[in-house]
Amino acid sequence: MKNYALYFLLLLTGLLSAGCQKDADLLDCEPPVVASALQTLATKHGVPTHKVNVPNNQYNVIRTPKGGVIAFNDNSFEFKDGQALPATAQLEVRYREIYDKADMILSGTPTVSNGQPIESAGEFYIKAFSNGKELRQKKNKSIFINTPVRRGQTLPGMQIFFGTTAADGSFNWLLPSASDTQSRVWTSTAIDSAFYNLTVANDTLGWINCDRFLNLSPLTKVEVTVAGALPSNTLVYLVFRNRNAVMSARFDPAAKTFTASNMPEQEPLSVLVIQEANGKYYFARQEVTITTNMRLAPSLQEVSEADLVARIKGL
Repeated sequence: MKNYALYFLLLLTGLLSAGCQKDADLLDCEPPVVASALQTLATKHGVPTHKVNVPNNQYNVIRTPKGGVIAFNDNSFEFKDGQALPATAQLEVRYREIYDKADMILSGTPTVSNGQPIESAGEFYIKAFSNGKELRQKKNKSIFINTPVRRGQTLPGMQIFFGTTAADGSFNWLLPSASDTQSRVWTSTAIDSAFYNLTVANDTLGWINCDRFLNLSPLTKVEVTVAGALPSNTLVYLVFRNRNAVMSARFDPAAKTFTASNMPEQEPLSVLVIQEANGKYYFARQEVTITTNMRLAPSLQEVSEADLVARIKGL
C-alpha cells in the first residue's frame, strides 16, 4: 500500500506528473433532481462532466481543471454484477467538480444534510465505465480525492458526505454509514498551500462532498412566500454570504410557502428565488440578516435566461 500522505505532498509540489490523456469535455451533466420545469436550466448551465480514459492495470492520477486531484490504485473497479475486469481493460472516468456557490445553484447541489445547512470545501461527482458498462469500486479499494483549500486556511470539522435524492425529490447530503469506517478527510500542506484529502471507501460511486456542519446557535426558521409558486416551477435558495454554503428551502403545500429550518440567527444571507412560467424566467434576490422566525416575500421580475445565469454567477 502506498504512503498516500507522502504521495499527495509530492504530487502537489510538482514532483510527480499524471499520465492521463483528457478527451474532449462532455456536457453529460447528470444533474440531481430539481424542480422539473427548471431541469433544462441545470442541464445547460450546471458544471460539465469531464471524461478521462485510463488503463485499469496501473495507478492513475487525474488532475482536474480547477486544481483538484482524483487518484486510485490499479484494478480498483469491477462490473456492478461483481464480475472482474480484464487486467488490460480501459477505464472511462467521468467526473464533475464544484467549489463555489453559483455552481452549486446552477448544478442543483445545495449544501443540505437532512435539513441542516453544511459548509462545503468541494463537491465531486465520479463514475467509472468500461466498454460502456458502469462499474463499481471494489470493497477493498479506495479513491483518493484532493481539493485545494479556498480562502487560504483549512476549517475544522470537515467530513465526507455522499449525495442522494430525498423522498420529495430534493437533493440531500448524508454521512457515511456506520459500517464505512475507512472514508475520511485529512489535511496537508505543500509550500504555501493547504489541501483537504479525502479517502473514499464507499463502493457506490456518485456525488461526494467535503463538508462540515455549521454548529451555530440559536437556530430559527425562515419562510419565503412567492407569488404563483409551485414545487414544480420554483426554487428558493438561502445563500450564506460569509460561508461556502447554500441552503435550499422546501415547499410547504399547507402554508404555500418555502421553509428552511435550522438557520443560524444573525447570519447574513442572499435569498434567491428562481421561477419558470410559460417559457419565461423570473428572478428575485433579497439581502437579509437572519432574525427569529423570519418571513420574506421577495418580488419577482422577468429576466432572460442569460441574465438569470449572470445574476447567479455574480454571487
